[in-house]
Amino acid sequence: MKGLLAAAEFPDSADASEGATIADTQIGTDRFRLFASYNADGFDAGAELTNVWYFRPLDKNGNGPFQQVPDMDRITLASDNNSGFVENGNCLPGGDYRVEVYAGHNLMTTVEKNIGDSPLGALQVEGGDEIGFTLCRPRRTGRASRSPIRRTRSASPTPTIRSSPSWCSASPWVRVRAPTVKRSSTRRSRVG
Repeated sequence: MKGLLAAAEFPDSADASEGATIADTQIGTDRFRLFASYNADGFDAGAELTNVWYFRPLDKNGNGPFQQVPDMDRITLASDNNSGFVENGNCLPGGDYRVEVYAGHNLMTTVEKNIGDSPLGALQVEGGDEIGFTLCRPRRTGRASRSPIRRTRSASPTPTIRSSPSWCSASPWVRVRAPTVKRSSTRRSRVG
């Protein structure tokens, strides 16, 4: 049944040629994105593989069903030997991840991996387009805390960041995404 669903999601994927295999499948992460790597052998040139991703949150403690995350599903070439990077939101949540790799209707391989929260705990998105960037930071616990991000009262829309809070010292766990900003080439002059 799953093979039919994978083929329906990406109908142009052809079934595996006879003798084609996928081995040594692993899920890896750079803490904000996931990828599956594998050795695909015996596929026709240009053969496409469907990578279908599933997720089960940490609070399920390894119990209960996985849920498919359609935004993570990808088509790749067998010759790439990986799924390419995929994201489960801006801040990768901890939990169990599973990828199933299909060639058309044929399930070629599946692998699961548990990925814990960052050493700083669960992450949440801070900022946004209104201040010009987003970042992943530790989720607030019950106590009140001020955001290290504040707006200046000057005419500049650029936010300032107060002295580096303790969570910034773990830079591999803090992700900053700056949006593309179009700047005007016209200059303003002061009269007077």
